[in-house]
Amino acid sequence: MSTSQRTYVVGVDATEEGGRALDWTRAAASVGDSIVAVHVWDLPMMVGIDTVAMSTADGAGQRAIEAHYASDEDRALIVNVDSAFGGRYFPEYEVDATLLVEDVPQTWDFYTDFTTTLDIEASSRVGRIAMEGSITEQREQPEPEEGEEPPDPVYDTTSLFAQLEGIPTSLDYLVDLSPEGQAFLHLSDAIDLISVELWAEASNGAISTILDTDYGHLRLIAEDVPASFDADWGSGGGLHGTLTTSEPLGPVELVVSKRSRNNTINTRARYSEPSAAVEYTPFTREIDRRYWRQGPGDENAREAIFMGRLDGLYDTSIALDDDEDHLLMLQDGAGEMNFLSVRGTGFQSLTAEVTDVATAELSIPFDGDHPFFLGMRDAAGETTLVQIDNIPDTTTVEVGSDHADIDFDSSPGDVVIFKGPLGTADVHADITKVIINDAPTSVHTDWDVGAEGTLAVDVSNPVAIQMLTQDSDGRTVVDLGVDDLTVSWSTSDWVTDPFVCSPVGCGVHTYLTRATLDIDADSPISGMIAHYDKTAGPMPLDGDSPVKDFVEMVPRVTALFDGFEGISGSTQAAICDFGACAPGIPVYWATLGVDVGSVTVDVWDRGHPHVGLLGDPDYVGNDPWHLYPLSHDAHDHVLPAHMFSPI
Repeated sequence: MSTSQRTYVVGVDATEEGGRALDWTRAAASVGDSIVAVHVWDLPMMVGIDTVAMSTADGAGQRAIEAHYASDEDRALIVNVDSAFGGRYFPEYEVDATLLVEDVPQTWDFYTDFTTTLDIEASSRVGRIAMEGSITEQREQPEPEEGEEPPDPVYDTTSLFAQLEGIPTSLDYLVDLSPEGQAFLHLSDAIDLISVELWAEASNGAISTILDTDYGHLRLIAEDVPASFDADWGSGGGLHGTLTTSEPLGPVELVVSKRSRNNTINTRARYSEPSAAVEYTPFTREIDRRYWRQGPGDENAREAIFMGRLDGLYDTSIALDDDEDHLLMLQDGAGEMNFLSVRGTGFQSLTAEVTDVATAELSIPFDGDHPFFLGMRDAAGETTLVQIDNIPDTTTVEVGSDHADIDFDSSPGDVVIFKGPLGTADVHADITKVIINDAPTSVHTDWDVGAEGTLAVDVSNPVAIQMLTQDSDGRTVVDLGVDDLTVSWSTSDWVTDPFVCSPVGCGVHTYLTRATLDIDADSPISGMIAHYDKTAGPMPLDGDSPVKDFVEMVPRVTALFDGFEGISGSTQAAICDFGACAPGIPVYWATLGVDVGSVTVDVWDRGHPHVGLLGDPDYVGNDPWHLYPLSHDAHDHVLPAHMFSPI
């Protein structure tokens, strides 16, 4: 503690104990300190107390209290501090605070600066300590220009509420609120409850900070706290934060915010609203419904299965539930941490970092699983959300613009990963969404999506994975029952090849549409892949067409797989322009090799107003080009085994 201009208040009388109190004060005081000796009859009546001594730190930037107490038995203690501006103890502040200590031990030493430090030493455990109060200071303002009226004074008030229960004989608490900050709590034994909250308010409603810090709201609530609690945070080298304990914790919550207390409530509320749902317009859904219901078996049964899974992929949302374990870490536009909220039950360590990728590692060595929510926002305003049904003992997450990796020491149940805007994403949003049902112990996914793209999935055991990606060009939907696999694809149309050999001969050809697809699987897989183009002003569908928006997603390539291990090739439809071929005759062909199993691939042309052959876009009449196998039609669509049993 700083010793600048301290004031000591000591209760004395003619007894030997009073003399010892005064001797202790003289020894503790430094040159320039003040010692105020108060006769015992001027103090509130206290029976059986040998020594009561208190010192305060006055002067610029000082606002600390140090107290020492000795008695013949455990007693209750109430300390009220009420000091106006210019007062004796805190002249630069208006202080109104009350300290309650239940069952004060026979000897008890206490020190706090009301903000970042708390030290307690006692001869026995304390039942309960509660402190409530406020510290107000006048804000410095620029001098008015000549002839101008001085501005009204602005007062910044820091409010405090703290409560500790089951306190061991020694406690050291420190918070360093610098940009690269830290906090620690070291105890001689476990503590039942810690609850500390500070928040700032300005008299004119402006943004305010807690005393000399950059923060507007701090809160720590912890139950069954072990003897060691350490945390650090910052943004140097990337946004990062760490929280560790010597033993698994009971419920603990930490909030560090540069905004107001109300902002904390509002931020939590925003993440408590459902996010990760993707708009599935009636127009696009009707195109899908008409297509996916076609195939062997009862079409209504197929529709229920296919559309049920697609609706689940689009509609599944995630949100931060009340009292749910979570990590929220948000950056401002400058890359500084603006808001941190952590809540965990039974966990022992948590580490998170945001650089070019977002990473987090969580350790919860306790019996029983529970859900966990992760929310991160980077300097560019991009948000990443993860929700896990049941957190195993150890979890590691890494999410980047082209990959998402999750590793567990046991299955966490269902996992949803989403990168995109909060709320429901429309057709214009850039998003990535992955749903893993009954997740394995590890899932590593890498992608490069678009008209030409790749998808690689590496899992510890076979699993059902759904993925939806969307950018300014279009959307890709994947639903696969897989082990390890790699998928790559490309699409193009109205491309002229100076020399190609087709079934009608060799020469210059114009491709009406062309697609390539390569899949390599370690074990038989099943599922569907659909790529959509983002189309402005789509044409209405045949028959009863739903109302369409100005911009809709329409299919470009659709594929069904069942029980195969690999596929490689290309499919195309073209017209021979000239050469050793039959000019003007449309023809389509495929060069495709399938290792095992069944596959059907369809490509959807977008029509052309000057080419009668193409006519309307294929989505209008649900009549895509059946490119593989060449002789298949809509009733030959295979049945992905992981989606349902054969109908």
